[in-house]
Amino acid sequence: MMHASSNNSFYLNTSLFRRLIIFFSLFLSLSTSVFAESEMNTQDFKVTEQFIQQIVSQVKTMYVLENVGNKMAQYVAKQYQSGEYSHLASQDLAEKITADLQHISNDLHMYLRFDPDSAKNMSTRAERREGPSEERMDFFRQRAENSNYGLTEFKWLAEKVALITVTGWHELQWNKDKVDSLLTLAEGAKAIIFDVRSNGGGSPSAIRYIQGHFVDKPIHLMTFKNRMQNQSFDGYTEENVDGEKRVGIPVYILIDANCGSACEDFAMTSRDAGIATLVGETTAGAGYMNNIVPIADKFTLSVSVAGAFSAITGKNWQGIGVKPDIEIRSIDALNEAHRLALVSISKNETKESSKKRIDGQLTWIAEDLANADQSNPQLNEFVGKYQNYRIEADGQYLKVAREHRVWYYHLKRGDQFIESTRRQARLQFKREKGVVVAAEIGVPGRPPRVLTKS
Repeated sequence: MMHASSNNSFYLNTSLFRRLIIFFSLFLSLSTSVFAESEMNTQDFKVTEQFIQQIVSQVKTMYVLENVGNKMAQYVAKQYQSGEYSHLASQDLAEKITADLQHISNDLHMYLRFDPDSAKNMSTRAERREGPSEERMDFFRQRAENSNYGLTEFKWLAEKVALITVTGWHELQWNKDKVDSLLTLAEGAKAIIFDVRSNGGGSPSAIRYIQGHFVDKPIHLMTFKNRMQNQSFDGYTEENVDGEKRVGIPVYILIDANCGSACEDFAMTSRDAGIATLVGETTAGAGYMNNIVPIADKFTLSVSVAGAFSAITGKNWQGIGVKPDIEIRSIDALNEAHRLALVSISKNETKESSKKRIDGQLTWIAEDLANADQSNPQLNEFVGKYQNYRIEADGQYLKVAREHRVWYYHLKRGDQFIESTRRQARLQFKREKGVVVAAEIGVPGRPPRVLTKS
């Protein structure tokens, strides 16, 4: 067992291990944005035995649990032999193989994506042996930089409650100045809310650094076990942090079904350490660490190679997710967390005028929650099955689900809806003779994906 020092040397044990962690965590966090897998430009691709053998070989060799890896490999080979993958377009092929891998493993880190750009910026054996080249690291680093390394919003809510939104976790050596800036903005806050809904994960180094601000001494939070390298590593909160410590301040973390991997690490370990209360819906259940390898220069295959386990409880969230302390529809989680913060703040207030002001804020929040839950009959015509997506009416929102993933959309105008948590996607319904027959999902700059209603 290798132990981390106060500067989290767990991530620095070898330059190769560090570079691989950075590279693959960057790839993961950049690959899990809303509907990312449906936004790629599909091309014709003929499935060959060699293509399937590449997938089978990688799964059998790398998967964290050898017996499960063998079962997945056998199942994919059987599906190919029975013709399940023939005549599928590239995107549909990737989704079908992903579904088959996850059917056997119940592991959300097992997926195939049609992503030619990323596949071309990866090599195979040499990259896993020597680590990714500087050129490839720069490629993914630029992608991360374009999203401000996942640190997307700071906002003050009523009564000095700070809201920090993190859409992806990236390597601390690249974004420490931005993390420090956000935490500096939150100095003097009476409570802090971290919104990590739809955060697909990434590198845990920034997580340990942030957590270090909320504990008075380093805490052993996580143990990682790696099959490929036959090693175990421990992760501790960072001892040497810049800025003020906030030990004991109320902290709330917003979670949903799209919070995966390192995002779940942040949620579970923060609760285990007594740092935070979790508000929202059960997370994705992606509890393993993964490697990404290119397949046929057009696809990328994610394979779980290591498991993460809480050092405090011994638990792992693989396949079951992290359950919230306060369970509420994720679209309402921010209002609920703010309500909890205000109740906590009110208890410490001595001035009657302040208590009265807070009571007014609580009344408004209660009204907002009640209004959002009121059913809207006008949404019923959009309800139905759209290929592998299900759309339901849920209060004032459309609830869009695909397998474990769930998004909430609110009406913008006419037949157009906007994703409510991150506003990264639009949902446009199509009609024929006044009847809804299809839906288009897309983001700016990418061709929309058309889903036919059945």
